[in-house]
Amino acid sequence: MTCTYFVGVDITERFHLITAINVSKPYTILSTDKLQQIAGRCRHPEGLLSETIIYTTKNNNNEMPTNLQEKVLEDAEALSTFGNLYSKLKNKFPKSYYFTDELIEKDFIETTAKRYFGSSPVKLIRKNSDGIFVPSYFNIDFVRIQVDLLGRLYSTPNNLIDALKSEGHTVEVNNYIENEDIPLDIRMQTDEDFQEATMLQREDLIARLQVEGNIVARERLARNLMTQRCSMQNSLFLEHFIELQKYVPFDLLIEKLREYDNNVDYNRFYNYVIFWTLEDTHPLKTTIREIFPINELFTGAQLTENFNIIYSGLLSYPSLTPKQAIPLIKNFCTLSDRTSMRINGKPVGAYRILNLNPFGLEGEPLERISAITSVTHLLRF
Repeated sequence: MTCTYFVGVDITERFHLITAINVSKPYTILSTDKLQQIAGRCRHPEGLLSETIIYTTKNNNNEMPTNLQEKVLEDAEALSTFGNLYSKLKNKFPKSYYFTDELIEKDFIETTAKRYFGSSPVKLIRKNSDGIFVPSYFNIDFVRIQVDLLGRLYSTPNNLIDALKSEGHTVEVNNYIENEDIPLDIRMQTDEDFQEATMLQREDLIARLQVEGNIVARERLARNLMTQRCSMQNSLFLEHFIELQKYVPFDLLIEKLREYDNNVDYNRFYNYVIFWTLEDTHPLKTTIREIFPINELFTGAQLTENFNIIYSGLLSYPSLTPKQAIPLIKNFCTLSDRTSMRINGKPVGAYRILNLNPFGLEGEPLERISAITSVTHLLRF
């Protein structure tokens, strides 16, 4: 099962090919040449057993302008200019309400994502090798292709049929009207069955990794397993395993990867593993231990000010606000629930540092990161 078109894959068996295209999920939209590429993956001399294309259409009353690409590029150029000028304007007008916060590059790029005439939301800008915001020309072209397909092939049911026939294909048409959603109990059972199959496959993968004698052999096996019939979830599991197995003992790593299964939780765990493996004299480790003493109370502002010593000082990122800083601090510290402390006789919201092991890693890492290693490129913020 895939959303792409099997580039470079040769399938020697005959099979029934079913392609599903849903215009409400534009990343599933395929041109006729891509549909033909998918069918061409079957290398058996007698070809496919059958090919079925299930698709929806969307009558877009807003006709695509002929200069869509220019309009999208204009938006991207305006955003690029704004991003490149922001820091200069903040320095020139430090008292302006509009420039109170630093521009967080990653957040800024993410928030430029926009839809055009039913396309997938795409990020309009990127940073080039010189650190300058520029239009993301690949994404802008992607918008044009999607909108073109929506208007040309998927605006009425007959458009795709006529296009396929004009290219010499024999097409048998069945029209279906969706009368109701799949019942909730069936959807729940399907999800449950899928998760059970994924977990059974994962346990098999773990058992196969466990019998390998060393890290090199386990990585080689894991990469081979990823190329086989591995679910997306389990491919991601194997990627995470490869990434951290040189630092965390096998049984402990497997336990934690089961617990931190999604990308957000995994990236937080990954950051802590990097911190855990640093030599004790590494500046990041000594600074965190110094500025976040266990059992001490801090206001949100104090926590943020301290963490910015690391974030904008050691790591050279733009300074954070409390809203941005607190979740990142939790990569390295366990904070208490919000409590209070008195400042100048008044109660103020505060947090207590409970420990510097929020992910419960015990023992010693298999490998240490040298005290002179820069971790800016290693951490994921």
